[in-house]
Amino acid sequence: MARPRRLSPTVLDRLVPQLEGFVREGDELRAAYRLPSFLGAIAFVQRLAEHAEQLDHHPDLTIRYTRVDVLVTTHDANGLTRLDLDLAERAAAVARAHGAKPLPPERRT
Repeated sequence: MARPRRLSPTVLDRLVPQLEGFVREGDELRAAYRLPSFLGAIAFVQRLAEHAEQLDHHPDLTIRYTRVDVLVTTHDANGLTRLDLDLAERAAAVARAHGAKPLPPERRT
């Protein structure tokens, strides 16, 4: 498999705003979701993990009861790549399918 290439800031400035729930923080994409229940949060993470396995690209995930934080970056590229955008798109779709509500950036701390 070819090593993923880091995306330019210009490309990221154009594409990241299209990713529902995600914000760019340096070389990372971050999102936080509120799920309807703890079991809903676990189901969301399970489904997202299946997508991560398909892409062979794995996010950092934190579960706090009904809240799930998602962080994606490509360590091998020291930044963000197309893989990160693909995984973020899938995470947003899985979140919608599980009734998750994205938390605004100011409510993520």
